[in-house]
Amino acid sequence: MTEKIICKTKLFELMASLAAEFRLFAPAEAAIILGVNKETLSQWRWRGVGPKFVKIGRNVKYRGADLKYHINNNTFNSTTQAQNKK
Repeated sequence: MTEKIICKTKLFELMASLAAEFRLFAPAEAAIILGVNKETLSQWRWRGVGPKFVKIGRNVKYRGADLKYHINNNTFNSTTQAQNKK
């Protein structure tokens, strides 16, 4: 139970910090924001789908603005609308 509270607290902290659009988020942080696993983000990068990412040396980062864009671009009013996006 304590883990869930910590996770939700972390999520709210990360969401609040999205206001800084140029903040760079680690894949683990981006995964929490998007509600997916780090491995999912890794697969999305390999397949060329998902949010844009920044490569700094060997490090992968996600800009707050790109996470926000990805969320907004994948928000729908109906399942039909979501299916038509493909």
